[in-house]
Amino acid sequence: MNWYTFSSLEAFNTWHESIKVQLGYPLPSKDINGNIVGEPFTTDYTNPVVVSDTDVRAYIDEQYASNLTLSESPILPASEYIFA
Repeated sequence: MNWYTFSSLEAFNTWHESIKVQLGYPLPSKDINGNIVGEPFTTDYTNPVVVSDTDVRAYIDEQYASNLTLSESPILPASEYIFA
């Protein structure tokens, strides 16, 4: 899995709705042994991280990232934060 970037939240949502249909979401929950138990259902493939209005990132499996732009994690390592 890698981080990929989208030009807007709308662009992410369009891609996300398409991939959810492709993968058959919502998906039923499974127990530790992989047995389907039903509810609660998994409703999202991934979640967006909004860095700015024109920079939205999500953690995505490479096989579902066709035509997406590879990005870096939107979360800085602790050593890079500046405290006032």
